[in-house]
Amino acid sequence: STRLRSNRRRNDNKRDVEWDNIVRTRNLHLWIFSLVGLITAIALSYFKWSERCWQLGDVCDEKFVGAVNATLVTATIANTVNFRTTEFFIEAGQAVLTGSTLVCVFQIYLLYRLRLRERRREWSGLSEMEIIDDDDENTSNEKKGFFRDSYDLWKSSLRWQYLAEVILHLIHPIVYIEPHGGLYQTIYEVTEIFIFVRLYLLLRLLYIHSDIYKFRHNIGVHLGTGANITVFGHAVSTAKIVFYKFPALVVGALTVSTISVSAYWMFVVERNNNPQFVNLEDCLWFAWVSVSSIG
Repeated sequence: STRLRSNRRRNDNKRDVEWDNIVRTRNLHLWIFSLVGLITAIALSYFKWSERCWQLGDVCDEKFVGAVNATLVTATIANTVNFRTTEFFIEAGQAVLTGSTLVCVFQIYLLYRLRLRERRREWSGLSEMEIIDDDDENTSNEKKGFFRDSYDLWKSSLRWQYLAEVILHLIHPIVYIEPHGGLYQTIYEVTEIFIFVRLYLLLRLLYIHSDIYKFRHNIGVHLGTGANITVFGHAVSTAKIVFYKFPALVVGALTVSTISVSAYWMFVVERNNNPQFVNLEDCLWFAWVSVSSIG
């Protein structure tokens, strides 16, 4: 009996390690495609600004001179080589940005399918292997139904997490609304800044590679809280777990993120109004000086 329990515990631990590796891989894929979208959005914004038509002379219609973000695509007076090149890069950049966003949404769907299966294992007390290994077809079908009905995604708090992540990734800048100006211009600028919310995924990556996540089942059993560690007498957030595990990395990442996001925010908001913020390099320098000194 002791040997059987030991073997079962060893097999359970092996399955937990394999499962965690799958979850880490899904999160890594999501982070990579989110990062591709973020970098593309920054590059696209900077490229459009550098291709302002009034900086390029006679390819710009006079009525667009000095207009907000008037690129060759919206303000050209001739089908020039510059126009075709600019149009190609802007549309290619938008295609990469939107495409990576849709891939992120699909990755989120796959990730939450894994989380749903994990919750069902916890709530039903069954694993997929126990259902598959059952030779009795009727019993196997009953177990499948019980496993499936033990946890309903759309009746749980997991539903709101899933919808929130999908919405956070779907909000991204779309260049085609910008030329309309006015409110559309403001919406475009807001989405340019909002895309930095995707950086929250870095926090999750650090957490799922920590020892606390690795041994969460053992800790949960010891504390009587299950696999989802949510209380240690008080709320323990993912941010705290990551900070205590990687303090130097978290502080460094927060510093770099603060400088980068602030610089980009100043670039997007002030470039049309303040000549000192017309390029990203000046904005980065301003943000660095402000963070590292009294400003």
